[in-house]
Formats: sequence, structure tokens, C-alpha cells
Amino acid sequence: MVIIVCLDQKNGMRFNHRRLSRDREIIKDIYKMLLDAPLYMSSQSQILFEDYDGKIVVDPKFMEKSDMFCFVETSDFDTHKVDEIIVYRFDTVYPADEYFPINLNEYILMEESEFKGYSHDVITKEIYSKIM
Repeated sequence: MVIIVCLDQKNGMRFNHRRLSRDREIIKDIYKMLLDAPLYMSSQSQILFEDYDGKIVVDPKFMEKSDMFCFVETSDFDTHKVDEIIVYRFDTVYPADEYFPINLNEYILMEESEFKGYSHDVITKEIYSKIM
């Protein structure tokens, strides 16, 4: 499974029990990257993708049903099923109250690029693959 996640500089996922950002440049990049592949997510995440047509699959048990791309915004998922991680990292540290549950040192950084976001000057896209 490939997960897509937004993190701050210290791997924070949420602060004040809400998402880090609604940066529309990230959403554009996700769609460009996925082409026609389906993207699985919870109903909580669906609002981020409301302006896009595509193969959005909303299901409360999306992590159990997919072996494809999953957009995650909380740390409540089975970390053992994750083969690849696509991180959109903000150039900020938020007062996070929830952190990414996977140690990225157990993965290999395969690719890294930067782009200008809508809400952040710099967003770094990191693609990790599990060490076999």
C-alpha cells in the first residue's frame, strides 16, 4: 500500500485535533501523480478533493480495503501494510497533538522535490520505499 500524508518539520500530522493544511497545490500534485488510479480516504478527507473529478473512494475502512493509494490524516492505521510513503512536508513546525506513527528511518528516501504551495512558501515532496 502507498500512503499519502501531510507532515510538518517534526512529523506532526494534526494540531488542535485538525489537519495541518488545506493547501490546494498539494491536491493538484496528488492528482497529477495518480493519473487515473483511485485514491482511498476517509469521509473527513473528502472535502479536500471536492473540486476534482476522479476516482475518489470514501470508506470508513479504506485502509483495510485498499492496497493502492490511501490519503491519511490521522495516525490510526496499520503501519505494517505500508510499502511506500509520499510525504508532503510543510516548512513549518506546528504545535502538533498527533504525530506520524511510522519511523521513516525504516524506509529509503527515493525522491525529493520542492514546490511553492498556496498556503506555504515551500512544500517538500518526499517519496519513501520500505527497506526490504
